[in-house]
Amino acid sequence: MAISTRDIQHNFVVEINVAVFEYLTQIFRQIPISGTSSVTFQQSLDWIILHEIQHAELGHFSILDGVPTFSLISSSRKSQVQEPDLPRELWDKVERCLELQADHEALEEMLGNMDNVDWAELRVTIASIASVIVLIENIDRDNPNPSETHPKAATRIFQLLGHVGDMWSIGTSLHADDLPNAERIQEFAKEVILPAYYDAIEMAKSTKATNLIHDLSDPEIFFADIAHAKLGHWDQLQTAGAKEWAELKDANGQILPLVYKFQAENNTSI
Repeated sequence: MAISTRDIQHNFVVEINVAVFEYLTQIFRQIPISGTSSVTFQQSLDWIILHEIQHAELGHFSILDGVPTFSLISSSRKSQVQEPDLPRELWDKVERCLELQADHEALEEMLGNMDNVDWAELRVTIASIASVIVLIENIDRDNPNPSETHPKAATRIFQLLGHVGDMWSIGTSLHADDLPNAERIQEFAKEVILPAYYDAIEMAKSTKATNLIHDLSDPEIFFADIAHAKLGHWDQLQTAGAKEWAELKDANGQILPLVYKFQAENNTSI
């Protein structure tokens, strides 16, 4: 049984299995975040739908050349890529890159910037997104055919919290006068960024996602990896998520021209 929502603009349907609703409900009953409620549950569903819509906005269906489907949960061992217009050595990375692209664009649309949201509500929104990431990891983990099409949950959370860590600069110019002061940035880190990391840890613990707990490491190493990634210090990365993100970075750079081409031809833009 599934619940469907139709995107008329792109003429496709997002179907969400009822089991997803049940799994998210289980997570929200266990994580100790003030404000988690049906609102959070709805935000998780909004995230799923927004992520899937981004696949269409970015032209991912055309990149996969005749495979007009993306699955929240992987059902097959092998990638479905059918000879995209990319070097053969990238094919096993294409779908993971497209998932991270859809995540990134959905993050920008859903989270906004630091000053236009209530921080307590923002933390709940981040937890809503992280819950879907944990959901995907756990169901894929129990799948007898392990996924080759999804990045690790640790990689997606690495990108998620890396984006949250940059929210103080979103919507500002390069002029120093437009940037928040150091005290406000530190307050944002204390009230939102670090708690969001621990929320992800708690979700992993509550769902017995032992691999994710290990992959997220400890906060000092995790956030050091975010800093190393921003500086391009690839040889200093320690966590599994940061390493996979770095592994996919060059491949993603070669895929983006196909996205830009699609958007130019269809009058859309990132």
